[in-house]
Amino acid sequence: MRRMKLLLCLALACSTPISMTGCTAAGGSVGAHAELDLGVIKVGASVQVNAQGQKLFVIVNPTDTEAWIQPVDSNGNPIGDPLPIPPGGSVELPPGADDKKSHLVKKPEPTPPPAEPKPVPGTSSPRQLGLNLVTAQPAPMLWGGGTTSFGEDGTSSAAEYSIAAVNIRAVFQTLAQLDQGQTPANAMLVCRTSLTPLTASSASLNIVLPSNNVASFRVYVNGALVASSASGLGGAIVTYSADGYGYGSATIPFSAGASSNSIQVITVDHLGVPTTRSMSYAW
Repeated sequence: MRRMKLLLCLALACSTPISMTGCTAAGGSVGAHAELDLGVIKVGASVQVNAQGQKLFVIVNPTDTEAWIQPVDSNGNPIGDPLPIPPGGSVELPPGADDKKSHLVKKPEPTPPPAEPKPVPGTSSPRQLGLNLVTAQPAPMLWGGGTTSFGEDGTSSAAEYSIAAVNIRAVFQTLAQLDQGQTPANAMLVCRTSLTPLTASSASLNIVLPSNNVASFRVYVNGALVASSASGLGGAIVTYSADGYGYGSATIPFSAGASSNSIQVITVDHLGVPTTRSMSYAW
């Protein structure tokens, strides 16, 4: 009886040369085998049923020629892409594939690469120009930043910078370099003021700005004018250096023992525009 079923499977396979047909042996775990002759290659069809009654459909290629099979469901709808069957190898059809409708197909043609857009007349494509396209990077913006330092002897320094950076994180990285004494190229000094005690009641004040930003300066301590480069009060003078900066200096009253010292520095640029900077020291 088992031999009769096997012969029946072979007959069906030969009468329907495009389909993979198989019949299972009753009660066994090994099913029928068939050989399909398409004139070019022959492939074997094997239907296996495991102990749980699940049907496994396997296609075997005993030849030395590659074959391709298109799995389809019972309604004839393709299931995925055609599957290759290597020479001397086999392939298991996916779940839901119909063993009577799955069929051999020609080797699929490779997908052609996307067509390169045609250049507008009068222009050249990036490939023709030999350009390597890169992702545009965000343009840096100008940020204001500053560093300060205070010594135990009463010295202090405050520096203001204009920093070119893409974000605030890059600004802090630049400020850290400046604090370490480095001179990053993306930071330009806007102003530096420093105070150095000379005696118990006096101190030296220095200011540095780009030369076009300081034509003169005045200094007030607790509201009283104590230095002026216009009159020479407090020995205030402005000198210009080849480095492009103007340097102002003056001697001002400053008591380290006072409860507070409020200092205002007013600079006037070459266009007559004043700028005020204020500093407070408290003990």
